[in-house]
Amino acid sequence: MRLQNVLMVAAGAAVWWAAPARADVAFEVVNNRLATAFEDDATGEYIHDVRVFSGELGETVPGFSDEPGFFALEHTLSAGSTLTFDIRKAFRTWDGSDFDQVGPETMTLERPDGLFSITTPMTDPISPLAGWTTPGFPSDGDFDYHPNYFLNPSTAEGIYLLEMQFRTSMAGVEGSLPFWIVFNSGQDPAELNRAVDYVNQYILPAPGSAGLIALAGPVLHRRRR
Repeated sequence: MRLQNVLMVAAGAAVWWAAPARADVAFEVVNNRLATAFEDDATGEYIHDVRVFSGELGETVPGFSDEPGFFALEHTLSAGSTLTFDIRKAFRTWDGSDFDQVGPETMTLERPDGLFSITTPMTDPISPLAGWTTPGFPSDGDFDYHPNYFLNPSTAEGIYLLEMQFRTSMAGVEGSLPFWIVFNSGQDPAELNRAVDYVNQYILPAPGSAGLIALAGPVLHRRRR
C-alpha cells in the first residue's frame, strides 16, 4: 500500500492530497457532517479530507474486488447507527484524457452476504440511487465493512469512475459530500495515476477557504492499532 504524490496548488493556496492507492474509504464526523478520509489497514496511516480513492479489479477473480472497504474508528457514530451509500452518477470510462464517456461497462455492488445488489445506471439519474444500509455501528471497536464490486462484463479492461456519497441514521449528522473511486482493470498503474490526477484536478470541486486543509494542524496520523 502506498501514497501517491501530494499535490499543492500555490494559486489560491489550495492544498489537497492526490488519491491514495488502494485504501479504504474512511469516514468521520466533522462539523456535524460525514466526511471521507483515507485509511491504510497495513500501516495505520489516516489522512483527513480525502475524496478520491482507487481500487484494483481482477486480482483474485476477473472483474472483482472487495476493496476499497468502508472504515471508521470506534465511536465515530453512536452504537447502532447505520451507514447507507448512494450512487450519484453513471459508471464512466477513462479514454486517456477524461471521464466524459458513459459505459458500455457497468458496475454491480453486492452486499457481503450476497442478498442484495445494485448496478450503476446507464445514464445519470435525476436523484442518487440508494444502496443498502450497513449493520449498526459497533459499541466497541472499529467499523470495517467491505462490499463486493463486480465489473460488467468481468472480462472488460479499462479504468472506470464510480461516484458515491454516504448517509447515516445518526441524528444531527448530515450526509457526506460526493466521493469518487477510480477502478483499474488490467491497465498500467501509471495510467491509473493519470486518471486519479484528472479526477482531483477537474472533477473534485476546488475547496473554498473554509475547506482548505489547516496547515497548522496534523493531516496524517496513525490510528490506534
